[in-house]
Amino acid sequence: MNWQVGDSSGTIEGPLPVELATFEAIAGDGQVTLHWRTESELDNSHFVLCKRKTGEEEFNRLVQIPGHGTTTEPHDYEFVDRWVRNGVTYEYQISDVDIAARETIHEQIVSTTPGAAPVPMEFALHTPYPNPFNPTTMIRYDVKEAGLVSLKVFDLLGREVATLVYGTVPAGSHSIEWDAGDLPSGVYLCRMEAQDFIQTRKVVLLK
Repeated sequence: MNWQVGDSSGTIEGPLPVELATFEAIAGDGQVTLHWRTESELDNSHFVLCKRKTGEEEFNRLVQIPGHGTTTEPHDYEFVDRWVRNGVTYEYQISDVDIAARETIHEQIVSTTPGAAPVPMEFALHTPYPNPFNPTTMIRYDVKEAGLVSLKVFDLLGREVATLVYGTVPAGSHSIEWDAGDLPSGVYLCRMEAQDFIQTRKVVLLK
């Protein structure tokens, strides 16, 4: 179903101008991270993220995110909403606006409740997101107790290409962005070491 909001003119008929593959809201401590992925886009000027508290009838516009115009390639997007309070449940909806200012609201509504995260029970290195990526990706890792943590990136020949973390890290869930803009396309290995814990994740850089 297609329909318009705001001051857009007319109803868009036929296929959606943006094929939305995923839309998710991930709660954090004092923030909500919104991820969405498109399979294709047609004349896409930008996205509009809207938000409301559970129980409210109307969505309020939160932010505009530039689109990729016309493309048949998948694209990943992310926005961190820090205008939230822990313990309150929020709902989010997304629309896309084409170059003619026609706006299409996607029906999917996601909800989540931000709050202080519990201390992880185990060390863990999560799969980088997005993956494949170009040129930045986010790497999340869990630390069950404070101590020395090493998080480095190697190429397939075992050569170190980046040191992302090396030092004392407090217990909790953490994330760090890796910018590989100065490296060639290829497969890389993210390696985390902490106490007797060692874990490696594969990540693909596509330029």
